[in-house]
Amino acid sequence: MILVAEDTFEAFLERVCEKLGVPAKKLYTSTGGVVDDVELLRDDDVLYVSLGEPFLRDAAHSPDPIAAHIPVSISSDEIGE
Repeated sequence: MILVAEDTFEAFLERVCEKLGVPAKKLYTSTGGVVDDVELLRDDDVLYVSLGEPFLRDAAHSPDPIAAHIPVSISSDEIGE
């Protein structure tokens, strides 16, 4: 998922919802930290998408496709989305 420099957290979350086709409510880092600001994101971060559930450490390593994660790339434009 490409994070455009002008993105707000709400706009980024909306694009995540559209891309995955789920009503994502929360994003977590691989260590379980809640992401609520795009300023917290860095290139190659892996985010875990939640429909509202709390982060479960074991789910982050699950082969279950419901435990979807998205890699993040930060860009000044939308190339590569």
